[in-house]
Amino acid sequence: MDDSELSRKIVKTTLVQNGYDVLCASNSFEAIEYAKTVDAIDLVLMDIELENGNDGIDAAKEILKIKNVPITFLTANSSKEILEKIDGVGNYGYISKGIEKYAFLSSVNTSINLFNSVSEAKFYQEVYDNANEEIYIIGLDNYEILSTNKLACKNLMLSELELKEKTISEIIPDIYDDFKDMINNLLNGMSEIKFYHQNIRNDGSRYYTENKLSLFSFKNRHIAVLVTIDISEKKLLEEENEINKKRLASIIEGIPSPAILISNDKIVRFQNKAASLNFNTQEGLKLTDEIWIDKSEIANINFRNNFDYFFVENENLFKENNFYKELIYNGKHWNLSIIELGEDYLYYFVDVTDYKSMQFKLYELAIKDELTGAYNRRFFINKFYEEAERVKRSSRVFSVIIFDIDDFKYINDKFGHIAGDNVLKSMISNINNRLRKIDILARWGGEEFVILLPETSIENAYLVANELRQLVSEINIDYIDNFTISLGISEYKINDEIDDVIKKADQKMYEAKHSGKNCVRC
Repeated sequence: MDDSELSRKIVKTTLVQNGYDVLCASNSFEAIEYAKTVDAIDLVLMDIELENGNDGIDAAKEILKIKNVPITFLTANSSKEILEKIDGVGNYGYISKGIEKYAFLSSVNTSINLFNSVSEAKFYQEVYDNANEEIYIIGLDNYEILSTNKLACKNLMLSELELKEKTISEIIPDIYDDFKDMINNLLNGMSEIKFYHQNIRNDGSRYYTENKLSLFSFKNRHIAVLVTIDISEKKLLEEENEINKKRLASIIEGIPSPAILISNDKIVRFQNKAASLNFNTQEGLKLTDEIWIDKSEIANINFRNNFDYFFVENENLFKENNFYKELIYNGKHWNLSIIELGEDYLYYFVDVTDYKSMQFKLYELAIKDELTGAYNRRFFINKFYEEAERVKRSSRVFSVIIFDIDDFKYINDKFGHIAGDNVLKSMISNINNRLRKIDILARWGGEEFVILLPETSIENAYLVANELRQLVSEINIDYIDNFTISLGISEYKINDEIDDVIKKADQKMYEAKHSGKNCVRC
């Protein structure tokens, strides 16, 4: 801003020729208006003595109220009085009118750079003062505190002036020797050192801190910078968590059944004595490492051979509060409950081996003949209908064999009923050993038995029946004569009723009886 049109033109021409964008104001009102409306102003060149009694210094003060910009004064009067006036404005120097062109441009550039440097320094100072960490600038002579930010003063309950009178060991007790060693390590090439300690406040109370110590060079001397985070709340939570863990461990240890506390990343955090005695686990072990679980046939559980089953195939189940499974481990049956405890899971095992054994025995009693071990009539009928349904879907066939012992009454009369029972048991045992796992051998009634042969035509059933006939005739039982069986066969046709199939096989068996016994008819 200059009230001289000629001066404005000279200054503008010089600046524009050197890449500057220039706005000219002829009076203080125009200059103040530009300050209000123009966003980016790098520098204000302000004439001090204006016409009509206006003062460029007063205009500069008004501009600074609106915007923080560098102001350099243009003046032909560099008297002491003038210089004292512009010093109070926070200005960036003055330029004498009539100065040589390149000296003028250098002064303009210097003013802009100086302002940018000061603005950047103020920004960094604001970041430093308002940082969320305590920051200490420390000299290395006596480890004296040279500067601190606001948070350090607040946490220590001291003013910055009071802190500057202290050494680092006064706010971090018992640190001097360790601090000296850390400084030496930094001088020897370490970039940063992290450590934990307690700071002491002005009232004597302490708080836990996490600290990072670094070394910088400034004006040919080393300066230490300590950045400190107050972790008191975190430390209290950790201590409380540790107490809770110990309390939980005591509870788990008191449980009579095996119990294992497992983290979300499958690590065994804790297990009680019952778990260590019964399972191949240990604290710190990841459960995908060599943890063997047998497959269960009785409970019909299709487990993988390690605990990874629970984490991989059933990860979604952990979203529930409780997850229950059955498994067999080292020959014992266990009920496993998985209970979510925050980020961990409690595996609680109950030994149900005796219960499962009893359950299995009851199941055996419900489906098998007590004397011979063959399936009972009810079980056979159920399997017959299941096979009939399967055949309807697959268009395959199955056959049924009915047989009984020839002259069994004679055996009972001659050798006694106990001997007769032994004959039945021995015969069924031998026949079962010959049949396939998918075949069903059942006691139909008295000494009469029935066999269901899935996926077997009547021709192949005849071969099986003849083989069984031969097998039975060769059974030797002490003090009992050899005995034989007669067998009848029928083949299931789609939509046949069980009574029709059994009746046909039964008729064929009686044909065998009337044909001299010890033979097969179909």
